[in-house]
Amino acid sequence: MKILLTLLYVLVIGFTFSQTHLFSLENEAQFQALKGKPLSAKYGRVDAVKVIYDIDAQRLYFINGTNYKFHFDFCMAKLGFRKSVNLFNAQNYTPSPEKQYLLGNLNYYSSNDNYILDISSLDLMTPTEVFTLYTAVKKATFIGDDLLFLTNTLRLSQEKFDPKIQLISPSQLYGELNYQAIGKFSTIGNIRFINDLKKEAVNPLDIIVLKDIPLIIPHVAGIILEDFQTPLSHVSILAQNRKIPVMAYRNCIHSEWLHQFENKKVYFEVKEDTFLLHSTTQEFFVADVKPNIQLEADLHKTGLIELSKFNTGLENSIGNKAANFALLSQMSKKYQFLVPEDAFAIPFFYYNQHIHQNHIDTLINKLIITRNILNEEELKKQLKNIRTSIKSSELDPYLKLLISNTLAQSEYDKFRFRSSTNAEDADGFSGAGLYTST
Repeated sequence: MKILLTLLYVLVIGFTFSQTHLFSLENEAQFQALKGKPLSAKYGRVDAVKVIYDIDAQRLYFINGTNYKFHFDFCMAKLGFRKSVNLFNAQNYTPSPEKQYLLGNLNYYSSNDNYILDISSLDLMTPTEVFTLYTAVKKATFIGDDLLFLTNTLRLSQEKFDPKIQLISPSQLYGELNYQAIGKFSTIGNIRFINDLKKEAVNPLDIIVLKDIPLIIPHVAGIILEDFQTPLSHVSILAQNRKIPVMAYRNCIHSEWLHQFENKKVYFEVKEDTFLLHSTTQEFFVADVKPNIQLEADLHKTGLIELSKFNTGLENSIGNKAANFALLSQMSKKYQFLVPEDAFAIPFFYYNQHIHQNHIDTLINKLIITRNILNEEELKKQLKNIRTSIKSSELDPYLKLLISNTLAQSEYDKFRFRSSTNAEDADGFSGAGLYTST
């Protein structure tokens, strides 16, 4: 009988742990059974259980990470959500009156033995909503009073929370850690300690050791940083896009151990919980770099395009933003919403004509050829020279006449000129903030 009862107990426990979700976590074993990896595991070993709080039902769900990679997937499969993922994000990551769920991750950091409630850096959850979610998780888990909430953005660090919430900042969380894997790749290159990337040129075979991180980093083989990075920092994104090894290593600038490899060829590999770096005689190899993308452009369409008369097929002649505006203009007639009046677009033909007639294309081609060997100051200098040349060169008189006549026909006396290119508002690249509206 004792053997039978033991077997029955094992079967019951096994069935519980294979469930899609639990309403509470009574012990660490249940957490381990549901855990998965966070979408951005860049801080050593981190286990995560996704958490959903149904606002109307006042019910908490701890989700099996093996079955559901995203909160949206569980809400579709189990909670009856039937709208698109875009509407799900718009409703539940903003202060929308239609919000149905509070979404978070319950993370366990083995390096400092902390359970921490974390929300997306894009989530605009209010302090009141944070208190609701935090309190629910605290009551429903074995963690209790030891539960912490991570203020992982500048907005959250400046909010005033209920004193019952135990807060922890990124600097406190990572303060005891000496290592952070950012780009988990490998390479062979020369170790270079760089004081100022604006003044020191680097090349694609360099593994650079930095204290301060500039906004622009040339192509290099790898990067070692002094400071830890957030998942959405430009260095984190750069590491994934370029597929190069990048790590944060506390006090790397003054590390005697690291300095022994200065100006030497090394093998460098970044792993989740550790890294490899040693001298090597292997041949250099450069990490895969995405090839230059030749964007499609119709350089033959002339005249000004009245956007209210078109809805598709214009992206390659007037750019994505203007083409999307044309589509909105068509939709506004059916769904009765307002769009700015008398909108028109200037085709790419005139930009192409402008840079060729004024020999600006020579400056652009020179920059494209030499960009990988330029330091930041030289890059900025050449870019400024190109912009100055574009602005100071005389516009085609016929184009100016076209625009003047079009503006004169409108009943409005103020117009906003906005950018619209085939390189912005594109799939996988927004281009937000690159251009100026006037």
